[in-house]
Amino acid sequence: MPGAILRAIWVSAVAGVMLIGALLFAIRDYDAELGSSLGAAAQIFLDALGSAWGQVALGVALGAQVFCGVAVVTAASRQVFAFSGRNKAIPGHRWWSRVSSRTRVPVNAVWLSVALGFALTLPGLWGSTVLNNVVSINVIGLLPAYAVPIYLRLRHRHDRFVPGPWNRGTAGPWYARIALVWITVACLVVIAPQGSPITHKNLPYAGIALLVTLVIEQLWWWGRRRAYDAPVATMSAAQAAWIQDEMV
Repeated sequence: MPGAILRAIWVSAVAGVMLIGALLFAIRDYDAELGSSLGAAAQIFLDALGSAWGQVALGVALGAQVFCGVAVVTAASRQVFAFSGRNKAIPGHRWWSRVSSRTRVPVNAVWLSVALGFALTLPGLWGSTVLNNVVSINVIGLLPAYAVPIYLRLRHRHDRFVPGPWNRGTAGPWYARIALVWITVACLVVIAPQGSPITHKNLPYAGIALLVTLVIEQLWWWGRRRAYDAPVATMSAAQAAWIQDEMV
């Protein structure tokens, strides 16, 4: 499975470059498409494919975004549920860790994820860069979380770190360094303003959202006296070993 994840990354990267390249080559009128009220990408589809096929392409793109949104809500609610139920690390954890007796789904955690995501788009009602900000928040929210275990793996590679059965051998530390540099550059790019002069309509608020999140987390950390509850075991050692064997 780790190999499949690794292959999925480069396949997705190649597919993304091909899609961006196709959009760039399909540009007919740069200034008109850039200033279109429909959005540049939508206008490129319509200009290059015509009204009928352009709408079909936009429908496909809309469907892909819906599936992406469902995946994001699933991942976010799963984390809310896990951190609430296992670690009690989120304010109101008793409420967010409840599971519906009818659907067997943590409905409260799902609705919290949806509500927070909706709240992050509200500034877009007064600006023109809401999509860029939402994407930036996703980047700056995910990548630093990935950076923490990568950094710890690199820092403790000579003492407490024990490599698993699937590893990159001596190349692993270099992969870790490259990943950390990339994460740093990507986070700086999404925080930086994307237009000049900066006004309330094009203000990048991804960094503000991250700062508010970190402040809330720090206050909660202090309120919990710098201690989270240990994770609650949800399976036996034998079950965990079986799952580990299946993943390798």
